[in-house]
Formats: sequence, structure tokens, C-alpha cells
Amino acid sequence: MVINNKRKIFLVFLILSLGLGLAIFFGPSLSPLRNHVGDMAAVMVMFSLLALFIKRTAAIVIITLSLAVGLEVFQLSAIIQRHTVLSDLVFGQTFDPIDLVVYALTVLALAVLHARLSKSPTLAQ
Repeated sequence: MVINNKRKIFLVFLILSLGLGLAIFFGPSLSPLRNHVGDMAAVMVMFSLLALFIKRTAAIVIITLSLAVGLEVFQLSAIIQRHTVLSDLVFGQTFDPIDLVVYALTVLALAVLHARLSKSPTLAQ
């Protein structure tokens, strides 16, 4: 796999997103801010990972939103009885409809960025 400039930018974005997400998850508890910024970081990680392998912005958007909404709806099922740090990090704890708005806005911003980078003559490849 050849990593071009656009993919390098998304790889850096992915690493920064992971760092931000971990800092927020394990950092001081500013509950509302922590939860929503953590949701944004999780969506950034998903989008960035997909952007490394998929070129079409629309496909990345559909897959990212499907995964994020699917995981959020999964929280309604109460299948996970015993919460651990790992299960909370991967699946979350409780369903929150505001999270769906956060996912949509984050993916929209990333889609615009991805589309612009894809069309940029210096970053396209």
C-alpha cells in the first residue's frame, strides 16, 4: 500500500484523535464536555482509518455513520451486563440521542475536509 500525502495527513489526524480520545477518557471528569469530545474523537478515528483505505468520501461517510449509529443503538440493548474500561471505550455506556447529532456534525466536517484534500492538486494521488 502506497501512502500518499493525503493519507499521511489522515494518519497524523488519526494519531492525534487517538491521543485526544485517550486524554479525555482517562483525564479529569468534565462529564458533558468529556463525553461529547470523546464521541468526536471516536468518529475521527473511524473516519481516518477508513480514509486510509477508501478513496470515495461518500463511502467513508456512509460506513462511519453506520458504525457510529450502530454502536450507539447497541447501547440500548443492555447486552453488556458488566462494564469494563475496554467495553466502555469500545461500546460506550448509555444511549444518548445528542451523540447522534455529534456524530453527524463531526462526520460532515470530516467529509468536507476529506473532499477538499482529495481535490487538492498537491495532495491528490
